Amino acid sequence: LPIYSKRAIEEIDASLSGRIPMNPPNIPGNRTLLLLERARANYVLGNIENCEADLRTLRQPVDGEVRESYASSASAVMLGLLLEDRGHTAAAIEIWKQAYQQSRSLFDGKGRSYDSSLILALVLGSLCGELQDADANEFMRLVTSGDSGGSTISMATSLVTPQSMAEAMREMWRTPR
Repeated sequence: LPIYSKRAIEEIDASLSGRIPMNPPNIPGNRTLLLLERARANYVLGNIENCEADLRTLRQPVDGEVRESYASSASAVMLGLLLEDRGHTAAAIEIWKQAYQQSRSLFDGKGRSYDSSLILALVLGSLCGELQDADANEFMRLVTSGDSGGSTISMATSLVTPQSMAEAMREMWRTPR
């Protein structure tokens, strides 16, 4: 795995510097996804300072505002975990809380489909301890919306109340790692 991580960092650095053109070019978010992947590769290699630097870059405001995105949410989860590992629990919780608040619009029920950004928002709400019942219930609605009623998911969700489901989701990422 380290050899692949080193190569990934080399290729990402070349793309970010323009030595290798991004293909296709000018896709919104391309740079942020490259930074996220470089942070992950640096973590694998034990380059925690480089990893954290990229994660902090991803959390920087753009036009005065940190925008909700997959990379922003993923970087908040990772950065918080790095901080928590070093004993900075309050700082980790604050990062998770801010990112959860920024991502709450994903639960607005406006026709959004289930995707990885929604899962990250759920994780952030759990990690900061502030996952709202309504958000947990909207997540379950989205996950089960295509279900015709005969699946294991339908049977499982029929056995629990919305309140117990929300409580389980609120606590599921807070167990010791």
